[in-house]
Amino acid sequence: VSYAASFGMNVNSADQTFVSGYLKNFDHISVREKSALDFCHARGVTATLVCDPTLLCSQSPYDKLIAEADTKQTEKSFALCYMIGWKTEFPAELVSGYCLQNSWAVRCVMSQTLEWKGPFRNCEKLTIPDWMKACRDAECIFTNSYHGTIFAIVMHKTFVVFPLKGRVHLMNDRIYTLLEILGLLDRIYNSEKQNFDAIVSAPIDWEEVDRKLEEYRTTSMNYLISCGL
Repeated sequence: VSYAASFGMNVNSADQTFVSGYLKNFDHISVREKSALDFCHARGVTATLVCDPTLLCSQSPYDKLIAEADTKQTEKSFALCYMIGWKTEFPAELVSGYCLQNSWAVRCVMSQTLEWKGPFRNCEKLTIPDWMKACRDAECIFTNSYHGTIFAIVMHKTFVVFPLKGRVHLMNDRIYTLLEILGLLDRIYNSEKQNFDAIVSAPIDWEEVDRKLEEYRTTSMNYLISCGL
């Protein structure tokens, strides 16, 4: 059984037959982005679209983890910039200006040991509880990360997603799939539209988002039950 598996990037033509053969060895397959679903279906493999495992529970279990955080409460309001180290469509001046306008500090965290080559170079290295606490306490979350997006949603935070560019752009699909299901595609920044201010200032109907998320969570749990788990 696979749960919420992801190809991440494009499967090149040379590997597609190889991959297809191994997919057929699974009894049950579920994936977390539409492109992976389409890939399976195009090869005669049954697959189900499910939510990421981090979304199978509500915020409550994460609150227990946050209680283990070492960092103290930050007195000054801040925005959290959580980035993975790939080329990203990131309007640094717009982000900096918006934070300054709102008197927010900027805390920057990288998901890898790579140094962020963006404007906020004083990156923090946080434990998992401290990272979750930062997500919970932030006024806003700026991210190019799938899980950065997920925890902005779990914590009910204003957020903006900056798409990955170049050879890794297909990794955006898992974010697009989730945001489409939850009715949040308008949280994605597009430099051609220059829509940053409109995104970050737009309210989010969290009651509606939670309703859609609960439906998605139920469907995903039913998949696991149907697998005999």
